[in-house]
Amino acid sequence: MNNTSAANRASRIDIESGRAVSVNVRAGAAIRVVSGTVWLTQEGDVRDHCVSPGMTFVADRAGRVVLTAIDGESAAVVHPAGAAWTRGVAGTVRIDSLETFEREARRAQARYLGNAIARVTSGLGSGIARLARRLAARRTKAEGAC
Repeated sequence: MNNTSAANRASRIDIESGRAVSVNVRAGAAIRVVSGTVWLTQEGDVRDHCVSPGMTFVADRAGRVVLTAIDGESAAVVHPAGAAWTRGVAGTVRIDSLETFEREARRAQARYLGNAIARVTSGLGSGIARLARRLAARRTKAEGAC
């Protein structure tokens, strides 16, 4: 896990798929996701947040925030407290651009449906292969009986 401090300046953080990055922030800092989907956990907070591109999380306390890329590689920009991006209710996630949010939601839905179809067709293919083997075994058994 990488540790980064975003106390005084905006900084971009690239997160590899399945990896986590720890960021130290002040209360009021904003974490804006620009690509991928990030699972965000704030130190001392029992809530976790799933943040997509076009969404910003505003920290309600100082401390460590752990960002985990859960849907491929992800990137976020951490803005220090007091920056223009930090407007919003602390401890919440807000949608910055409804257009971006909708586009990412459609992409996520398409990925989900594509994966579901792949699982179904894979299952059908293996089921058909098993059925063909059974039929071939029965045919061989029937031919041997004649």
